[in-house]
Amino acid sequence: MNRLALVSPAFLSLFMLAIDIPVTQAIALMLFSSGLGQVIGGFFGGVLSDRYGPRRIIFASQALYIMTCAGILLSPPPSLLGILVGGAGLAAALPRAAAFTLATRLVQKEQRTRAYGYLYWGNNIGSTLSSVISGLLIQIWPHLLFLLSILGAIYYILIALRLPAAAAGAEERNPLSVRQFMRDTLHPFGATGMRMFLLWTFLISCVYMQKLGVLPLQMTALGIAPAVIGAVLAVNAVVVIACQPVLMRWSSRLGLGTTLMSGALLIAVGFGAYTFATDVYFFIPCVMIWTVGEMFLVPGSSAYIAAAAPGNRIGSYQSSYALAWSSGLSVGTPIGQLIWAAAGSTPIWIAALLLGGIAALGFRRLKPPT
Repeated sequence: MNRLALVSPAFLSLFMLAIDIPVTQAIALMLFSSGLGQVIGGFFGGVLSDRYGPRRIIFASQALYIMTCAGILLSPPPSLLGILVGGAGLAAALPRAAAFTLATRLVQKEQRTRAYGYLYWGNNIGSTLSSVISGLLIQIWPHLLFLLSILGAIYYILIALRLPAAAAGAEERNPLSVRQFMRDTLHPFGATGMRMFLLWTFLISCVYMQKLGVLPLQMTALGIAPAVIGAVLAVNAVVVIACQPVLMRWSSRLGLGTTLMSGALLIAVGFGAYTFATDVYFFIPCVMIWTVGEMFLVPGSSAYIAAAAPGNRIGSYQSSYALAWSSGLSVGTPIGQLIWAAAGSTPIWIAALLLGGIAALGFRRLKPPT
């Protein structure tokens, strides 16, 4: 429900157009503000969740989200709107690590991979429904987008209130200082096993994020219409929604190393196969292959983090994973597009196969967390 109610960047742009914000002057800045808020919230939300407790972070973040959305509904001038949009992005990202921490505390260890799979499945259902509902709301009255977001935030708070008290607390520590805050934030990068896990995560993310970088460019260059490109990429969500519950029952029996390796390898093969793609009928099965890899990799990664993180640092470890994964978008995607502009798509897909293979081997060689 929370994922369904969040306003995606695409519909944020459409909202700006609908309220007559000049395209060349403000929309790019609004998107940057939203993205920056999400990066900051995602990176620091885990440490705050570890220190103050996940329920408190959910309550605070959703209260901030309600206030920023209410401010946006008042149609403020562009300068203030940019601040509000950034605040909304921050508030939307803050509770992600908190939700992960709650799931880890509430679910027994042997059931966690399956539980993380259900979280991932629910996120995909929410994202898919959000696109459909947001499109309808934009046509009726653009401000309905943020009214829905406020209702979603209220619902999230009510759900958090009903969780067991054991999920609410945080470990008692000394008062938070800047030095301690940064030490908590950087702790995952100092653990050898976790550091290697983050490296392999970054590499496979650089491959996976080409679905937003080189893949649409290649399909456009082959003369495939934008509407068809959108339909091909939508196969990803359809496969996840249809197959994730079945796959969870099977993948939960595998070891973490095998699960992570299988996911990375399928992503590598799916994107590497685009080397031979010439028409839309070749692109669809490739999307299906790397989507299955994604369904192995995401829940498996969450399970690895939960096993590797000390009990009082689960949120900060999840935040470090989110940073490594999102870095594939900010680093891998532009590099891929630059290579595509200079040499075409073939070198990209060969590199994707090699990088994905290296990541798969790296995941397989990871020592099981204790």
